[in-house]
Amino acid sequence: AAAAERQRIARDIHDVVGHSLTVMLLNVAGARRVLAAKPDAAAEALDRAEQVGRDSLQSIRAVVGLLGTADEDGTEAPRPGAGDIVALVGEAAAAGLPVRAEVDGDLATVDPYAGLAAFRLVQEAISNVEHHAPGSDVVVRVANDGERLTVSVSNGPAREDPPPSAHAPPGRRGGTGLDGMRQRLTALGGTVTAGPLAGYGWVVSGTIPLKRSGAAASGAAEAGR
Repeated sequence: AAAAERQRIARDIHDVVGHSLTVMLLNVAGARRVLAAKPDAAAEALDRAEQVGRDSLQSIRAVVGLLGTADEDGTEAPRPGAGDIVALVGEAAAAGLPVRAEVDGDLATVDPYAGLAAFRLVQEAISNVEHHAPGSDVVVRVANDGERLTVSVSNGPAREDPPPSAHAPPGRRGGTGLDGMRQRLTALGGTVTAGPLAGYGWVVSGTIPLKRSGAAASGAAEAGR
């Protein structure tokens, strides 16, 4: 139980920190490029980076310090869901990542366990795109047909050379992020696939049944924690 708890905390921190740092770096890089010519735009980008950093710290405190506990008013700290994916994409777009969202169906009706898993998948996949294929166009697709929630994040080829850190050493491909996606969705009876997109870029996709069997439903509590 202790090992499972540590893994869960590690996944949440990885997701929050990885995405937040990606967005912060995008804003800082944008500010540096326009600092001399457009100081107002640079200041705006730095303000966004600061706000993302503050939000990230709050999220980390919630994960580490408030897990399984209630706030003073007796309610738990809110966790993101499917309805927050569009805002997540908008945050990355405002930071300079060429990303857009396509939504089909009502995301407000998605249960919190499936919604959190979908949100984390998109969060991690966007961070991976900026890390491994900087500058590439990204499309996030989310669909709710009443039976299942389908999420995909696809990107084209990189427009910039990836940083040296993007080249993982042998044996480290498909690290914590992809493993975390699989663990979250598998616990809900879902699936995750990742691979090249017909020779053009990369795609990560996941499917979560919204009407789960008893076994999958019993795993939902752990996946949503």
